[in-house]
Amino acid sequence: MFGQNYVKTRSDFSPGLINAKLNLPEYKVYKFKTTLLENIISVKENNNSNNAFFIEVPKSLFYKSIASEFEQYYLRSLLQISDFSSLKKNINDSWKYTTYYYSFFFSNVALHRYLNKGYIYLDRENTALLNKIFSAILPFSVSLGTGNWFFQKIGETSGVVELELKKVGGNIHQLLWYDLKSTLREFESQSARKNNTNENTILKRLINVLKNDNSFSPSEVRNYVNYVSEISIDEIDNKIICPQMKISEFIKNLSKFTYNKSYLSQMTFSMLIGQYIHLFNTKIIEDIQLRNTRSFKLKKKYEKLKKL
Repeated sequence: MFGQNYVKTRSDFSPGLINAKLNLPEYKVYKFKTTLLENIISVKENNNSNNAFFIEVPKSLFYKSIASEFEQYYLRSLLQISDFSSLKKNINDSWKYTTYYYSFFFSNVALHRYLNKGYIYLDRENTALLNKIFSAILPFSVSLGTGNWFFQKIGETSGVVELELKKVGGNIHQLLWYDLKSTLREFESQSARKNNTNENTILKRLINVLKNDNSFSPSEVRNYVNYVSEISIDEIDNKIICPQMKISEFIKNLSKFTYNKSYLSQMTFSMLIGQYIHLFNTKIIEDIQLRNTRSFKLKKKYEKLKKL
């Protein structure tokens, strides 16, 4: 199920993670926000956008931070999958979906950390520090606002990574969902379209559903089944049914899936997308481990504890 797009993506983004060597105590040290707040080398204003800057940080610290957060968010997804799988039959299906949703969410965050982009929340203390740093470097004073900030790598040299950092509004769940839709479209465009390869077929099926229902959002489905009072009535009447789909049967489940905008269909589609992202992230990790057997120490610790 992984082909031309996967190979290109792996070639573009895995080298930095292969060389990022983390020991267990360092997972709490290397975080992107910490790298940003404590290690800025230079700052330039982005004249084409408000509340946007180009910054430079040390290359080694950037990739250690990305590797650390990619693995940690991947493990958070694994924990949610484990919780979902262990839920008993008498647990409300709305809660089952809510549990699975967070596996989808953390997989999505992990994927985009791997793609060297994502979001961080800057509070007053964070922005006060950045205001001081930016104002010392730039020829004018800076007053940054608190909230969600988007970052993405735009280039690198032998020792430095250049990033775009800009203030964004909106809900983090929705922002990540918009990013994922864009990422899936890019993946599809990079996949081999000739001879209907498995990779292209999978991505095309996912994208076609998104085209047919542009308003669909996994987090909005989560909000409905988790917060709306009438769900209690639907639960009593057994109208909320959370699918129990095995990740090992992803291709089979996707091939027979037909979308119809019902909540059951929306929950099923959310889970299928979540499974695809999780499988993609897992494949990336497996390939990196083949090249660096000492990588992903936190994941190995988790797997060891699961066997006890």
